[in-house]
Amino acid sequence: MLLNILKGVFQNNGEMVQVPEVERSISTAFETRVVDGFVEISAHIAAKPATFWMSLQGQRDQVAVEALKKGWISYEAPLPQLIAAWSSNLPLVFADIGANSGYYSLLSAAFGARNVIAFEPADDIANLLDANIKRSNLDQKIHVQRLAISSHPGTSKIYYPDASHGLIETSASLNPTFRTAHDKTADVSVETLDNALNGLTTIDEKLLLKIDVEGHDFEVLEGATRTITKQRPGIIIKLLPGVELAPFTNFLKNNKYLHYTLSSNGYLKNQPLAAENITWPQRDHLLLPEETAHFWLQALQTPDNARDKAGFEDNKTRLLRRMEPLEPRIIFFLAPFTVPFGGVATILDHVRLLSQNGISAWVAMPEQPTLDFYQTDAPTIVYRESLGVSEADICVFPEGLLGYNQALKGRPARRLMFCQNQYYLPFSARPELGFSEFHLDGVIASSIAVQSCLQDLYGLENIPLIPYAINPSAYAREANKKRQIAFMPRKLGDYVPFIQATFVRVFPNYSDVSWVAIHQMTRRDAAKVLAESAIFLSLSDKESFGLPPLEAMASGCVVAGFHGDGGREYMSEGNGWWAETGDWRACVRGLAAALVTFDKGGEVLEAYHRRAMQTVEAYSVEIMEEKLLAYWRHEIALIAQ
Repeated sequence: MLLNILKGVFQNNGEMVQVPEVERSISTAFETRVVDGFVEISAHIAAKPATFWMSLQGQRDQVAVEALKKGWISYEAPLPQLIAAWSSNLPLVFADIGANSGYYSLLSAAFGARNVIAFEPADDIANLLDANIKRSNLDQKIHVQRLAISSHPGTSKIYYPDASHGLIETSASLNPTFRTAHDKTADVSVETLDNALNGLTTIDEKLLLKIDVEGHDFEVLEGATRTITKQRPGIIIKLLPGVELAPFTNFLKNNKYLHYTLSSNGYLKNQPLAAENITWPQRDHLLLPEETAHFWLQALQTPDNARDKAGFEDNKTRLLRRMEPLEPRIIFFLAPFTVPFGGVATILDHVRLLSQNGISAWVAMPEQPTLDFYQTDAPTIVYRESLGVSEADICVFPEGLLGYNQALKGRPARRLMFCQNQYYLPFSARPELGFSEFHLDGVIASSIAVQSCLQDLYGLENIPLIPYAINPSAYAREANKKRQIAFMPRKLGDYVPFIQATFVRVFPNYSDVSWVAIHQMTRRDAAKVLAESAIFLSLSDKESFGLPPLEAMASGCVVAGFHGDGGREYMSEGNGWWAETGDWRACVRGLAAALVTFDKGGEVLEAYHRRAMQTVEAYSVEIMEEKLLAYWRHEIALIAQ
């Protein structure tokens, strides 16, 4: 059966949010099994399964026992569903402060969090946590830190409550007044969260903090000033009746955070933090940055076809359920290509960057690709035959857009073309229509060649241009390069045997040089071949820009070959030897000149690399991101008017 965990709708004030529906078997007996004293906890959200194990400790671990008897959703509902949804739908780092035996750490890792840092200072509980992680085969995802988190580093006493009840006691605290009686104390290492998380997260990840430290919660926040200021994490915090609220209300005001209560009857509601909404046993509260609260809340939504288990096929797939949109979505339509394309990688990078900056951006495909060439976490909608959109959405189609419009079934939405290659424009039989032959509201260019082509053909003015980018950190320049020529045969591949044969006949002294094809490879594997290759042969043809030669420059290759038309935007005499398509003589002479430069080495080679890197730096990620965000924020502002 289906169990609605949270009910509600998005509202502007007093916002109430629906978390994903959770699919459960009719009998919980089918969801759990016990092996060697460990209970297997099976969870589903948006038809995505996740499994982990917890030791029952002879029925003494209350969390594991409740999961066994009532299922994964029952413990502190609706908190498990929130953590599961965010772990599944976001590039998440989950910091579990007060991890105890690890229920939430295990749940987050099982649902796909990139990294889980579990803080547990009590040695006996940390030992149990380690055992649960090992049994669940999640030791590569969850990193246990045997530290207490507070406002200052050092050492402190941890106070264990009376354990005469016979259960595993997981509520030890640095706060001596948390319980009236103590069973024992122990000295533990203490660190601030700022120091403990230093270097463990990256800017492309979302950070979620869960703070459950038995009355020592505000001290944790005091030691997380840098983390909160720079990374703007989502925060789940436990507050008990009687807690002094002034420090927390000041925290919300000073740090521009919103407060949400989490109700076990199914509501997540935005309201002021006040004594009347702090009740027992519901003690979980959610704090979200004002500027990205919509992003966190939207990541809780699920697809219309969540009941269809086949509708969620991959942990990188993001499926969105929409009644009325919370904000405009930018939806880039793509096909599940069976070969890698630089243009597809660019769109995925755009979606990833927009999402990281709090803009609702998605890739939409009719099915999940069978091969993951791009290894990206860009949010993705799998829409099957059609996709529901609204007037607030902006649908972006590639230049070869025939057929993509069918996915909208005539629904109202702004339609744009992101043209990355003018040679793929699907011209109609009616040239008198001008740009209206494409039935679109506008166009975005990726290069000067595209921009000038559209201006000349259709008389369009002020066409926005979002430039390509090369991230040098994704490419390495190995010190000991192999004396080989790398090439990508996707274009002009059938021309390669002729080029190779003519090259060794004109320059027989280079007949021992190896040729290596970069074909059907992931981004990472292609970068590895470029890193170890001395020379790159450009096979650019009918390009609007041509990314591979620029990637080769970033990898320390000496580059020669065809400019493909669009490559002339950045290709010059100083950064390579370039030929017109079909001019095999200039091509083979350029390859020979590239090898001469490589073989000379020393200052000749380094001077070439300096010129090449100057070219690469002109197409930085920072420049692209600035142009990307400026354009889309302007478009969204127009819709809001």
